[in-house]
Formats: sequence, structure tokens, C-alpha cells
Amino acid sequence: MKKYVTLVLILLAGITLGAVNVLHSPPREFNPGMQTELRLEVLQGFDEIVSAKIYYRAKGSGVWDDADVFPEVPEGPWLRVMLPVIANAELGVEYYFEFILDNQRIETLPEFDPKQRAFLLDAEKPKGTVSKDFILLSDDEELSSADDYILAISFFAIADQVDLNSIKVIVNGKDVTKRATINQGTLLYRESRPSPGPKAAMVTASLKDGSEIYSETWKQEIKPGTRTSILPGSLRGNWNFISNYYNYSYDKSFAEDEIKPGESINDAASRLDLYGSYKFVEYQTNLYVSSREHHNDQPVNRYTLGIQIPYLDVYFGDYSPNFGTYVMNNKNVRGIYSRLHSKYLSLFIAHGEMVRKTTGFYYESLPQLDVNGDPVEDNEGNTIYDSFLRKTGTFKQEAVAARLQLGSDTRYVFGLNIGRNRDIISSLSEDHYRYFNTDGDTIYTSYARDNLVISMDGRLNLPEQRTVVGAEVAGSMYNSNTLPGAMSLEDLQEYLDDEDFSIDPQDYEDYFIINKNMEPLKPGSISQVAWNAYMRTVLFGNNLNLNYSEVFPSFRSMSTNYLMNDVRTISVSDQINYKNLLFNTLGFNRIEDNISGHRTETNIHDSYFLQSIVRFPNLPYLKLGFNKNMGKNEENMDVADTLNTVFSPYERNSQTITIGVGYNIQQIPMVPTQVDLTFRTGVDDNKNRSAADPDAWIKSYDIKNNNISLSIQNKYTELPLRTTIVFSSNTQDKKTYMPIDLDYEKAKNSNFNLFLGGEYLLWQEKLKPYLQYRLVNLGGDQDKQTYNYYTLGVDVFPWQDMTANTSFGFKTYKNDADSEAGTSVFTWQLMLNQRF
Repeated sequence: MKKYVTLVLILLAGITLGAVNVLHSPPREFNPGMQTELRLEVLQGFDEIVSAKIYYRAKGSGVWDDADVFPEVPEGPWLRVMLPVIANAELGVEYYFEFILDNQRIETLPEFDPKQRAFLLDAEKPKGTVSKDFILLSDDEELSSADDYILAISFFAIADQVDLNSIKVIVNGKDVTKRATINQGTLLYRESRPSPGPKAAMVTASLKDGSEIYSETWKQEIKPGTRTSILPGSLRGNWNFISNYYNYSYDKSFAEDEIKPGESINDAASRLDLYGSYKFVEYQTNLYVSSREHHNDQPVNRYTLGIQIPYLDVYFGDYSPNFGTYVMNNKNVRGIYSRLHSKYLSLFIAHGEMVRKTTGFYYESLPQLDVNGDPVEDNEGNTIYDSFLRKTGTFKQEAVAARLQLGSDTRYVFGLNIGRNRDIISSLSEDHYRYFNTDGDTIYTSYARDNLVISMDGRLNLPEQRTVVGAEVAGSMYNSNTLPGAMSLEDLQEYLDDEDFSIDPQDYEDYFIINKNMEPLKPGSISQVAWNAYMRTVLFGNNLNLNYSEVFPSFRSMSTNYLMNDVRTISVSDQINYKNLLFNTLGFNRIEDNISGHRTETNIHDSYFLQSIVRFPNLPYLKLGFNKNMGKNEENMDVADTLNTVFSPYERNSQTITIGVGYNIQQIPMVPTQVDLTFRTGVDDNKNRSAADPDAWIKSYDIKNNNISLSIQNKYTELPLRTTIVFSSNTQDKKTYMPIDLDYEKAKNSNFNLFLGGEYLLWQEKLKPYLQYRLVNLGGDQDKQTYNYYTLGVDVFPWQDMTANTSFGFKTYKNDADSEAGTSVFTWQLMLNQRF
């Protein structure tokens, strides 16, 4: 009877462990008007990474952009990406990384809650020293776009010392000095009908003795307001264009028509973001067009139109809705997204296409058979194969989700979410998902899937205690193959062994396909459940985060990323800031699989981390980092005894210690210099239990890494010149166990990097040419290889809020062990960015 009740509830409802270890230290600060180089060191699992991306946005903005991350050299271990110029970057930039591994698993950095715990870059401070003599007089706690934005500043204490003609007023990165009123000791800037969103303002000036000062950055959030003016509304936005041209030169080892390894394709892309308002209507348009778009691949282009009126938001086109952690999160939907909201009640709906239909083909080689069914061989005894063209494809996938939310974000929230993903069988011809072999059997090259997820979540916000507590629980139904369609009533009665059962699954196939491919067909246990709980609080100045989650083995959600099945995760982190002198980030993460207890072994991965910076004014700063990762497996005797399996225990450990010191040397005449010296050492080893001796352990590999890097940045005071010198040296000692020889193979490799760069401002800071050179030498027991990178570029600022950049790059590769493996690459990049 229990299985009958379970099935009725379904119908009424609606309706392993591999890892990479990556280390990244964000730059101390960045120039908002320039590209910023970010580098990552892969301490473990470089060969497992298939692709990597960075997701970034201006701090507090709603849209995440992305860019590809590439290896600095093919052998690793460094990854590198240039963060482009970002609108409103003066407020700071948030970013995180995503890695796709060769087993199709997705990992992120930070590892847990990457959006909530994203890396943060602060904008570069202006020249000179900060002055507290600039006093903000206008400090409205609440300001809407229906009000005027007023910036009133007093500087009476230094009025006699300041050169009034040197004062600049910067609001959201724009120089608005011409629209400000500056008197002896006061400054006033007024902006009518300000656009909703963050505002960041500051003042810079020169003193009569030649020194330069600047104010702190005053930040304020402009909330949407009701506007009654009949005049056309405001408009703001950002447009950028980027193109890349590549010209490769290979040696004679490659044929003309041969595909070259690592070759990039010429590409171009443009993005337009518009935000505006008219009377009570707020609107936005986001367009991204790329030459990489192809009708038979998944979409690259993005088109979004959003309209917001009181109580209703509607977005058409591409959007990434958030319906909790488990229903729909971090996936693009091309369709419609709407939000009907009041103060304490909201309804969210999303519907559209999540996967676009694509088609392809491949060749399958099968041996020729004689009349007896035996393989046919040639005169040399080799089997003769025939190639068959096989069509394949991906089904178009429809996604729909809804969320009913009660409560206010400032106090409490309760939400009910439901989502469904379904592959549309009719979107592909039968030839693209099945064929018949010589025996007449049906062979499927693709399967259509069906997925239904329901979740409930709650969050309690206690502003007085600066604490947020929340939890979410979800259940799913998943069908791995809907091609056979829904079961008939007769088949279901036979499966249930009950001829009186009268609910026909075919009556509910519009909601969910029920057949024997469901995982499982008879749910009702906790295996289809996922849940999490979290708490974030500020306690004695510490930003403490606690997260706990469990995803059981049969839970599936096709509209989310970063989910692993049959896994329990625990995450604890704490951020400590003591009077802006001591900055600490520390935490612990655990991933444990086989929480269902159905597998023969359990894998456990623990990681600890600590990053600490001690920074005293006008003194050197110190930094310390520690990362430790431990992985092991444990035998599940309850299952192993029944299956009589062989257990192969392992232990994997890696740890890295980073020590650094830096100093901003202002004492050098005319050449203030910032120096950073960092030393990093780490070990990584894996050991397995010996098959011959159960009490003995054998290390399958043992790796020791040592790295030292020195960075020197010079900013000349008499010349508009800035130079950078960076060098790093990395050595690796690796021992790999050779089972045949019962001994270890030893290898010692080295990696030397040198970077030289300089930039010079011309024509009243309208033109900035720059020159860069990078050298990478690989040596030791590996083939001696040399990479040279030359870059000549120029940044142009022709008018306010316009930035243009063009650069020419030349890269050469030489392998001393293979004179024909040389490669050279010429690259031309053009970037345009206009803010308005």
C-alpha cells in the first residue's frame, strides 16, 4: 500500500571525488581605467582542467560578465586572464573563477558560495595622501531617484593651503568638476534625477606647496523612486567592443591542412548596456554579440530587455533567474522572466529555452565480418574495419520555474519554488538520436530527459544582531530517458503487482513522464532530497559564515550548477578586520560522499586555509598564507562484505605556506617605489596501501614546490612614467612510483618568469603608450623550453568616458630538444569602451 500512496503523491505533485587545488592572491588594488592582470597557480590537478572562466562585475551590480582564463604556458602551472575595463569599477570589482574538469565536474574558486564569497578588488588610490579635512555635509540615509543627489563638502581647515583650480570632483568615475560650485572652503555638486544604483564620490586637490591630497570615498545607494516629471527620463550605460586577430607560424613538422594545437580563432564581440527611466518606468537593455555565435552550437550571444514599473518587473530574452539553490540557479534562460511584487508578497515566473538544439555526426569503426560472424583480416593478419557515419544531436530543452515568496528581505522570507526541465523530443529527427545495428537492435546516441524539482526555503534577518539565518530543502524527480514515453496502466499494474491500481501515468505525461527510467521509479525515501542551512553573522567584529548541506544520491536538478550528488559539505569561514591594521581570513571545508551508505567506500576531502595581512601606516606590511588539503577513503563494510570487493585505500595530502613582505617606499626622491617579496613552499603527495603487504603504504607520487617572486613598481613624480618589474622562480621535485621497477622515478623541473613593463602619459593624460616583455624559461629534467612575449600598446582617452586600446603582441616558442617544434604567434587586439 505504501508504494501506491507514494505514486499518488508523485502524480499530485506535478505535477568520485577528484579535485584541483588553485591558489590566487588578488592584487592590492587596480586602476579602473585599465585592464588588470590576474594570475592563478594550480598546485594540484592542472592536467585535469579542460577550461576555466572568470565571472566579474562592479561591486553590488546585478549582472556577472565572464571571460576565458588561459594557461600562461601549456605546461602550467600558471593561469592568466586580463580583467577588462568595467563600468562603475571605481566602486570595486567582485570576481570568482569556474573550472570544468575532464570528468565534466565543475569546481569554483572560492570553492563554496563563490558569488557570496567572491574576491574583491579595491580601486587604486589617487596620487598623494588621504586628507580628513574634506568633510561631507550631505549625508542622507535614504535617497531615491526622485530626489536630487547633492554632494556638499567643507574644507575650511585647509582652505588657505589648497589651489582652488586644482580641485576635481569625481562621481562614479566621472570628472564632474565643471558642474560643481567651488568657493573658498566649500564645494557643492547637484545632480537632478539621479539614476538608481550605487554612487561613489571623492575629491582630489593639490596644495600650494605642490603636494597632492584626496578625500575618502563617500558611497551611497540611490533607490528607485516615483517620478512625476513629464520630461524624458535619464539614460546611462556602457558600450564596449573587442576584437582579436591571430597569425600563427609553424615549422615544417605540421602539414598545411593539419589542425594546430592551441590555436585561437579570430574573433570579435560587442556589448551594450543601457539603463534608463521615464516617469515611473525603469528599463534596461543588455546586448552581447560575438562572432563565435553559431546556429548549431549553444548560444553565445545574449539579448535582454527589462522593464520595471511599480509592483512589476518583466525581462525578455536572456536572463539568469535565482529560484533558490536547488530549483534554478546560475543558468541562462532565453525567454521571459517576471516578478510581481509587493512589500510582503511576491510571485516570480520564468519560462524559456535553456539548451538549444544542436546536431552533429561522428564516424564509428566496426570490423568486417565473414559469413560465420568472424572478423575479416588482410594479408598481414590485421582486422579490416569499415567506417559508418552516425548522426547525433542535443535535444532542445524547455525550462519553467515559479517562486512564491512571503515576507520582506529586510526581516524574514519564506519561499516555495517549483521548476521543470524537459528535453523536447520533437526538436530532433529520429536519425539524430538513434540508429539500427546489423542485428536490428536500436542504438540511441542521445536520450531525452525530464526533471522536476520542488523546494522550500526560509531566511530570518536580524539587523540589530547583524545576523542572517536560513535553510532550504528540496526534492526532485528525474527521468534519464523519456523516449519510450509514459508507461501504460497495464505495465504499471504489472510492475506494482496490483491489477486494481487505476491511476494511468499517460494521463499525467504533460507534467512528468513516468516510466522505468525514473531514478528511482518508486521514490519516497530521502535519496531524492537535498537541503542546506547557513548562518552569517558579525560577531565581535568578525564576519562569520557557517554552511551545511547534503545532496542525496538520486537528487537531480538540471537548472543548477555546482551540485554534486551523494555528498555532504561543511564550510566555516571567518573574516577579521582589526582597526584596518590586521586582516585575517580563515576557514575549514569538508566534502564527504557516500552519505547514503550504498557504495563500498567513502571519500573524504578536508581543506583548511588562512590568509593574514598586517599593515601599519608608513611601515612595511607582512602577509601569511596557509592552505592544507587532505583526502582519503574509508571502506564501507556493510556493503563491501556483501559484494566481496577489493578495497584500495589511499591518502592524498597537499599543503602550501606563503610568506611575504612589502613596503611602499616614499623616501626615494622622485621615484616612490612599491616592493613586494613573496616566498611560497608546498608539498603534494599521494600514497596507496600495498597489495602485497596490507600494513605497508607506497607513495604513488611525492611533489615538492618552492617559489619566490619579487615585484617592483615605480611611479615617477617628475615624469608621467610608471614601470613594473616582476620575476619569479619555481622549482619542483617530483618522485613517481614505478610498479614494474619497484622504485621511484625522480624528476626536478624549474620555471623562471620575468616581466618588464612601462607606461608613459602624453598630451595631458590623453594618450598612454606602454611596452611589456615577458620571458618564461622551463628547465630541469624536462626539455629546455623558452617562451618570449612582446607587447606594444596604447591607451587613448579622446574624450570624457571614452577609452580606446590597441595592442600588438608577438610570442615565440623554442624547444632545445626539438628544433622543429618552434612556433611564433602575432596578435592584434582592439578594445573600445564608452560610458555615458
